[in-house]
Amino acid sequence: MEAQTVDFCAGDLEALSAELKVSKNVRKLYAGMAKLEYISSTSEPINIEAFSHLLNLLTHRYPRIRQVSAEKVYLVLLKKGTLVLLKKGTLVQGDKLEEKAFKILFKSWWEDVEEAKGKRLELCAMCNLDVGTLSQWWDIQ
Repeated sequence: MEAQTVDFCAGDLEALSAELKVSKNVRKLYAGMAKLEYISSTSEPINIEAFSHLLNLLTHRYPRIRQVSAEKVYLVLLKKGTLVLLKKGTLVQGDKLEEKAFKILFKSWWEDVEEAKGKRLELCAMCNLDVGTLSQWWDIQ
């Protein structure tokens, strides 16, 4: 059953990435973020990619999408417990990151895209996630 879930999530994620890149429909973006949140909380082969998409949405052109994406990123961090993203591409338990993540995600002003890009870089560093990985999924300006 686990393999079927991973296959389904992989297909769903592929469709989501194509759709979220070009969509200007806020409701569609909200629904996509909810799916990304769910996939980020599932099995390991696919969750890093979904989490990367959520991190990319922190720099979306719409401030409200950046803010909601920040909430979703934080919820993923809470669902996984205290987590660290490793370079091997798996999510594992680690040191407490909730306080630091909270400060980055909820004490930031998401109105400024440049500040959002800086906060996204801080989160990537905190999670040991390669920034190049993010830009290859998509870079929404």
